[in-house]
Amino acid sequence: MFKAVLDLLAHKQLTFEDGSIKLLEQNVVMFPFENLYRIQKIIEKSNRINELYLSAKELGKNWIESLFRVYKMDTIEEQANWGEKVFSLAGMGKMRVVKWNVKDSTMVYRSFDSVIAKYYGKVGHAVCHIPRGWFAGASCVFFKKDVDAVEVDCLARGNKFCEFVVKPKCKFDFNNSLVRKQLRE
Repeated sequence: MFKAVLDLLAHKQLTFEDGSIKLLEQNVVMFPFENLYRIQKIIEKSNRINELYLSAKELGKNWIESLFRVYKMDTIEEQANWGEKVFSLAGMGKMRVVKWNVKDSTMVYRSFDSVIAKYYGKVGHAVCHIPRGWFAGASCVFFKKDVDAVEVDCLARGNKFCEFVVKPKCKFDFNNSLVRKQLRE
């Protein structure tokens, strides 16, 4: 991860100036993760988790577009590799892109040691709405079309890792309650 930090610093994509931190042209802050966890819990109580997902999806698009502008990546392998580095750098755990199909606009991401899921503990349902949005947004840029993400496995459900399936919304099975819950309008 230190090599990624050095590369970002060299390209002036990680800056620390006058009380401001910028990462990939976005202002960022450092605060205890528990704050984000508590905010998500409040949003859940008001049944507005989809708004959190959609906001994270837009952020994912913006960050990946910034990354592409700076590093001028040509292949999905390069893009996925940098996405993995940025996810880890953000402190969200380790992530890997395990499958992609450009023709079908599908992608599968796995997150190991999800910080969000660890805070929730085993609650029996998927909780990683922010990374789900980031992965959907990044994939929109990869595929140059709108796609969405569903978290099909989650540490908080008792799975060994969190897995996110990304594809065009019309390709999801809306008879599946997990899909309906995560992709409702």
